[in-house]
Amino acid sequence: MRSKWFPGPRSQVAGLLLLLATAYSLQPTACFAQMHPHSFSPRQLSGSLQLWLRADAVTGLADGNAVAVWPDSSAYSHDAIQTGPTLQPLYKINIQNGRPVVRFDGTNDFIDATAVLSQPIVVFAVQTIDRVGGGHVGSFDSINSGFPRIYFAWIQTVEKLHIYAGVGLYGDLAGSALPRPMRAYSILYNGISSALWVNAATMGTGNAGSWSTNGFRIGSTTGGSENCKCDYGEFIVFATGLSDADRQRVERYLLRKWGL
Repeated sequence: MRSKWFPGPRSQVAGLLLLLATAYSLQPTACFAQMHPHSFSPRQLSGSLQLWLRADAVTGLADGNAVAVWPDSSAYSHDAIQTGPTLQPLYKINIQNGRPVVRFDGTNDFIDATAVLSQPIVVFAVQTIDRVGGGHVGSFDSINSGFPRIYFAWIQTVEKLHIYAGVGLYGDLAGSALPRPMRAYSILYNGISSALWVNAATMGTGNAGSWSTNGFRIGSTTGGSENCKCDYGEFIVFATGLSDADRQRVERYLLRKWGL
């Protein structure tokens, strides 16, 4: 049978699509996802998606309601939970690109998602960064009360981003004064091959240490003294190293979805 768009039989159409996908070193479904970014899902990647928190996956809340449970959209049900009413972030609608966010007050709000992971670990965070006093802004940390731990923070005293897993790796960011607007942060924890990207641009590479984590405390550090006044749109964690091509696919998905 012939298509009105392509004069050959259907087998030739299918063969042409497969050839195009191969030319770009992609599977046919991945090729389609690149041509149609809104159809992409982090679940499509071969890596181990362990945690996927989306502000637009929160249901049953009105604007300004407290978030006790931030549901995990991965296959592992690692929901982020905060049982303390005074520590719960807020659900805010129509904040970034017409989408909702989960808002942390910078004083004492945080939410925990349990996930025991060893390196390599890749974290994607779409968020703003601001502070209420102090020189450090803890974007996220492990749930550990001590060590080992991994965290991501803004160090105001040196005006640098900081990723840490036993050794500190700093990332420069031009125009460093707070508050920071909504951005997509990509963080690879992988020992001496760790790296940080901001809106898909490389901001730092090197040794962040080799420590593991027992989960993610979002909005604060474990000690609770370095809190982030920030809006979170999305938080994604893979328990494996991603190829550059796969990392870039996630970044394109986030940048387009959030209008960055």
